[in-house]
Amino acid sequence: MVEVVHAHVLTHKNRSGSVSDFAFIDALTPKKLEKPSESLADYGDLPTWEKIKNQPVRPDSKVTFAQCGDYHDYAL
Repeated sequence: MVEVVHAHVLTHKNRSGSVSDFAFIDALTPKKLEKPSESLADYGDLPTWEKIKNQPVRPDSKVTFAQCGDYHDYAL
């Protein structure tokens, strides 16, 4: 079973894609802590758009996620 907590959407500013979808997904994917998860709390501090928007899309890049597109969170 999968529980959807947030549905993150980034609309690229460039038609050919301005950032890798995988980089965006990875940046917003919660990192599981050591023990088997029983609740959302077992994933620690959840990543949010506010936390990643000014981060570079790649370690060697000056382009940030916010510069790549328009973000919307379809939170439940």
